[in-house]
Amino acid sequence: MTYATVGVTAEPDVLRFPPAGFRAGTTTRRIGSGADRFSAASADLLSGAFFDRAGLGATTLGGSPVDSTVLRGESPTIHLTHSWWPLSGGEDYRVIYAIRDDRKVAFALGTLSEWPVSGERLFSVEWRDDDTVWSEVTTVTALSPHWTRFLIAPFVRLREQVIRVRCARALNAVKSVG
Repeated sequence: MTYATVGVTAEPDVLRFPPAGFRAGTTTRRIGSGADRFSAASADLLSGAFFDRAGLGATTLGGSPVDSTVLRGESPTIHLTHSWWPLSGGEDYRVIYAIRDDRKVAFALGTLSEWPVSGERLFSVEWRDDDTVWSEVTTVTALSPHWTRFLIAPFVRLREQVIRVRCARALNAVKSVG
């Protein structure tokens, strides 16, 4: 891992108190209600299908598509590709932890490369007590110490926000993502 605070997205107060040098952000969207909607969204999350709808390609290092069996493996590595100028390319992530409860399904990815950011992304679907179902994407990241970070920092932060919104929207397969 490229950062010391592995598992930080599991902390309940990480949005208010991120680790020193890190920025935390979250995007939450209501995606429906009821047990059927939660079940469908959870299956979608664990299949990795939402990555494609969000404009990210998700594969294992061997090039095979991400599915629920990959996410159940022991610390699997996932390669996410994106095309977003000026930072087109891809990044490698390791699954840090997964949650599979009666009312919440989630997994967190931690970076394996430092450029352009290091940190974690948490993807989750939650069925709340009021019967509503919500998707949430949380990022806790720090910019690379490379000298060019000051030149691209605004693009990197904007890209993070766009990816968070796209992934949160993509977990609602009923609606199109654009």
